[in-house]
Amino acid sequence: MIYAALVAVLLERMTAVACDLQLWADGAWFLVRIASTRSYYFWVADWKREFFRARIFTILAEQTPLVLATHLNIHSLHVLSLIVGITFYSHALISLYFCYRYAGQRWYMVFPLLSFFAGTMNVEAYLSTDSHFIVSLYWPVLFILLFREKLAGWTLLLLLGLSLPMVLSYESMMFFGVILAGVCAWRWKRSPQQRVLIAVLAGWYMLGVGLAVASVIWPFDPSNRSGFIQGLSALLHSSHLAAKVSLLVLLCCTGLFAVPSRMTGIQKLIAAVGLASVLYLCFAVLVGRSPSSLEVEVPARVLNLLLPLAATSLLMAVLAGWSKPNSQTIGTIAILVGALGFGQAFWNFGVIARWQGMLATLRYELLLHEGPVAFDNSIMSREQVGPLRLRELHAHWPLLPLSLYESGRGQVRSIIMPEPGTYFPFDPYAPANLPDLSRYGVHYDFYREVLKRNWQYVLGETLTFNQGGSAAQFLRGDWANAEDWATWSNGPDFGLDLPMLQPDLPDTVLLRAVVAPNLAPKFPDLSVQVLVNDVPVGSWSFQYSSDTITTRTVQISKATLTRANPAQVRFHIVGPIKSPAEIGKGPDARKLGLAFLKMSIIEAVK
Repeated sequence: MIYAALVAVLLERMTAVACDLQLWADGAWFLVRIASTRSYYFWVADWKREFFRARIFTILAEQTPLVLATHLNIHSLHVLSLIVGITFYSHALISLYFCYRYAGQRWYMVFPLLSFFAGTMNVEAYLSTDSHFIVSLYWPVLFILLFREKLAGWTLLLLLGLSLPMVLSYESMMFFGVILAGVCAWRWKRSPQQRVLIAVLAGWYMLGVGLAVASVIWPFDPSNRSGFIQGLSALLHSSHLAAKVSLLVLLCCTGLFAVPSRMTGIQKLIAAVGLASVLYLCFAVLVGRSPSSLEVEVPARVLNLLLPLAATSLLMAVLAGWSKPNSQTIGTIAILVGALGFGQAFWNFGVIARWQGMLATLRYELLLHEGPVAFDNSIMSREQVGPLRLRELHAHWPLLPLSLYESGRGQVRSIIMPEPGTYFPFDPYAPANLPDLSRYGVHYDFYREVLKRNWQYVLGETLTFNQGGSAAQFLRGDWANAEDWATWSNGPDFGLDLPMLQPDLPDTVLLRAVVAPNLAPKFPDLSVQVLVNDVPVGSWSFQYSSDTITTRTVQISKATLTRANPAQVRFHIVGPIKSPAEIGKGPDARKLGLAFLKMSIIEAVK
C-alpha cells in the first residue's frame, strides 16, 4: 500500500513539474529574476546584522541548479522551469530514501511518510520556503542519530552534510533543534563512544535553536511572525479540505497507537473513520468541489512544523515503549497512511488541473491586449470564471513575471498588472528595467512601442480613481484597492508617475485633486506633503468636518515638472496614520489616509 502510494505521488510530482506548478507565488519571479541575471536571488546584504536570519543554505540548495543551468547552452524558459520544479520537488523524496536506508525497522517509515503526506504535501504549491527544506533535512538526521550505532564513513559525512544547513532555518529549528540535541544527549549517555562528536553535534543544533529564536524576535519580514502565529487558526477556518482530512488521519493514527492492540473493534472503528475521510476527499475532487484554490492563507511553515512534530511524538512513544503496536495494528496504520498518500496525490492532480486552467486563461488574456493591462480591466480580476476561482489561483503579484513567462519565445505583447499596493518585482512602465530575457528568445520591442504610444498623460486630463478608473495605470506606492467611488492611500507614501509628452508646457501648472481625508472627532487633523520629482511643492492640511470630500490644489513650476519624465508626483502623510477601526468609524483595520476621487494638472491662471 505504501509503495503504491509513493508511485502515485511520484506520478503526481512529474505532472506538476511538467505543468509548471512550481511557478506559483514566488517561483515565477525566482525563475525570471535568476534567468535574467544568471546569479542568485535573495542574498545577504548586511552579513553582520542579517546573517542569523538569512536563508543562505536554502538559497544554495534551491537555486544552484538553476544558476548553473543559466550558464549552460539552454535557451528555453520552460526547460529552466523544469529544472526549478525538479529541484523543488526532489529533496523530499531523497529525504525519504535516506530514512528508508537508516530506519531501525522498515515500518518506522510510516512516521516520516505521515509527516510528508499530511504536512508537506498540503503546502507544496508554495515550495520556495525554508520550511520545506528543513523538514527534508530533519527526518534523515533524526533516523541516523536514533538508529545508527556507529557514526563513521559515508554515514558520518551524510550526517554532517545534512546538519550543516540546519543551523539557519528560521523558527522551525527552535523545535527540531531541541529534539535533535535531546537525541544527542540520549546517545551520549547510552554509549561512551564518539562522545566528543555527539557533544559537538548537540552544540550545533542548539546554536541553530538560538539563531531561530533570534530570527523570530528580529524577523527578516515582520509578517513571518504574525503569519506563523495565526497560521493554524487560518487553516482551521479555510476551505483546505485536504489539510483537514490530513489532520483527521493524524488523529486516527494517534488513536491506533494509543488504543491497546487487543481492542480490535475500537481500532477498526478508528481506521474506518480515517479511510472514510480519505474517500470523501477523493469524492470531493472527483465531483469538482475541491480544490478551489491553492490556499494562499495557509502558511507552509505551519504544517511543515506541526505535522513533523506530531509524527516525531508518535515515533518517540513507540521507541520509549509507551505504545506497543502489534503487526495487525502496524498494518492498519500503514494502510491508513498509504490511503492518505493516494488521496493527497489525487487532490494535487485537481490542483494541477485548476492551475493549468488559470494559465490558459492568462495566455488568452495576454493575446487580447497590448501593453500594460490594469488588473481591474482584466479577466484575471474576476473572483470566478467557470469552475476556476481565479483570484485565489494566481496570488495577484506573480501575474507580472507569469506574463513574461507565458509570452513564450518572441515579442511580449502585454503584461497583466497586479492590484495597486501589492508587491511589484519590477516596474512594467519602465521599459529599460524589464528583466533581460533575450537569451531565451523573449523580447520587448512591440511592448515598448505600445507603451510609448498609449501610456501618457495629457495636460488637462482628469484622472478618475474609482474602480476601473483611468488613474490605475499611473498609481505607485501605498495604495489600497480601488473602490466604487475612490482609491484610498494605504500607507505614508503614495503617488503617481505621469508621462508628460507635450513639449510646450506652460511655465506654471496647477495640480487639482478631489480628495477625502480619513478623519473623525478622535483624530481631527491630517497633514500631507506634496512632492514632484523629489521637490517639495506644497502641503495640504485637513481638519475634521462632516463634509469629507474637498478639493485641494498646489502650483508646480515647469522646471520642477520636467525634471523627470514620467513626472513623479508623490504624497507623504506627516505623522501617524489611523485605521477607521482605531478612530471609531467601523471595523476596517487598514491604515487609510487620503482618498482620491479625481485629479488633474491644468495650466495655472495668471
